[in-house]
Amino acid sequence: MVARPVERVDESAEELPPLGPGDERRVRAWVDEAHRRITVEAIRSPAGFVAECYAAPGALAFGCSEAEARDEMRSVLFDWASLGLQCGHGLPRLGPAAVAG
Repeated sequence: MVARPVERVDESAEELPPLGPGDERRVRAWVDEAHRRITVEAIRSPAGFVAECYAAPGALAFGCSEAEARDEMRSVLFDWASLGLQCGHGLPRLGPAAVAG
């Protein structure tokens, strides 16, 4: 067995700045719009549902019911968008919502 060096945490890294009141309002409005565009699918193993949103790549939410997955996705979208702003990224533009027919 070969010993690997221990990775050190960069202690000089600055903390991310907190969101200001205007940022939080922007994020909440974006989340409301993005939440209308989520898709939810049933999954088998483990049994339940998964929600995702094309506007937030990599963001997934799981739940035992479709409603639970949708509720969890709202929280995931808020965290995803907030972190993006704190890292200096903008909020993605949202295209028109699909209309169920």
